[in-house]
Amino acid sequence: MDLEIIAPGVTVWHNSIEYEDAFIPEMWDHRYRVERGSEWRDDGRQDPEKRKYYENRNLPMRVSHTPNGDDWDKDDPYDAFMLDLQDVYLECLVEYGNLYPCLFNDLQWQEAHRLLNYVSGAKMGAHSDNTPGTIKALRSEYTDPVAPTRLLVCITFFSNYVEHDNPGPYEYTGGEVYLPYLDIEYAPQRGDTMMYPANYLYAHGVETVLAGNRIANLTVFNQGDFRRLPYSAPAPLFPSHRGAWVGGNMFVE
Repeated sequence: MDLEIIAPGVTVWHNSIEYEDAFIPEMWDHRYRVERGSEWRDDGRQDPEKRKYYENRNLPMRVSHTPNGDDWDKDDPYDAFMLDLQDVYLECLVEYGNLYPCLFNDLQWQEAHRLLNYVSGAKMGAHSDNTPGTIKALRSEYTDPVAPTRLLVCITFFSNYVEHDNPGPYEYTGGEVYLPYLDIEYAPQRGDTMMYPANYLYAHGVETVLAGNRIANLTVFNQGDFRRLPYSAPAPLFPSHRGAWVGGNMFVE
């Protein structure tokens, strides 16, 4: 991996993980089908009944990238890939912490992996990842208890950025990451792993994807004890019967 420091606190590791071109869309298709019980459509026009409330208004689609069932399966290629990615994140985390050692005083746990897919037309306005929002449960709404615990955002990009208007099947155009308070715009390339703080100074957004699919894996490193976070039954964010598990919410040694 090759480390690039874009700005204080904003780092990118290039070539952080290797994979075959076709593997990523296959993994996305699989994770989407398992979670939503519906086939993924390449044109992005998914069954509206399968869309979540946070996927409206041209926002990205999201699915869990945690293992199937109660534990990971080393023989499942998607679970194995997630475990390889977790090793990358811990390696990057140690290197990041060596740059900014006070991080280790605050860090306690890590959020579950999830895949994001920005289809053509998808975008996201500037926002902070530790600003609490409203979560809609089956019969209620409540304030997100996780966001205020977030310290460090970590995201790996799986599609290759191109500047021309006719991207190939594993490419995309548009979709640059921007951090307005740092005057940064960055076009993520295949295999980039990016880390930056979750607070308001590092507010960030994603420009409109003009064509192609921009697929990435997101996790966040946090402080506090996720087992004590409040949630609203009957749709808890963190099912208490699971506790911590690899690829899901877990403590960081």
